[in-house]
Amino acid sequence: MDLRAEGVALRNRTIQSDAAWMQLHHEFLEWERVVINEMRKIGVKPSDIGRFETLDLFTPVVSTSAYNELHAKDLRELSEKLRRLLEITQLYDRAVSGAPPLQG
Repeated sequence: MDLRAEGVALRNRTIQSDAAWMQLHHEFLEWERVVINEMRKIGVKPSDIGRFETLDLFTPVVSTSAYNELHAKDLRELSEKLRRLLEITQLYDRAVSGAPPLQG
């Protein structure tokens, strides 16, 4: 399974206990570490890695299915990291393929 798919699976997991949330939280942190290491390994720009790694202000996705407030926080952060990962991956793929940058 690719790393983005793993992140989506984490975000979509149903949580119904403190123990399940703690497990998810630890897996989220490990997933984030692996993603960052993989980005470094393939040569993603440090500024893009920093944008993925450090969440500043962002408009959060609101989840009504969160088990508790801590789970809701993880869901917001994971959703934002998945959004950024998709953007970074698309930029990286364009750069590797030699395609011109997107005009925005």
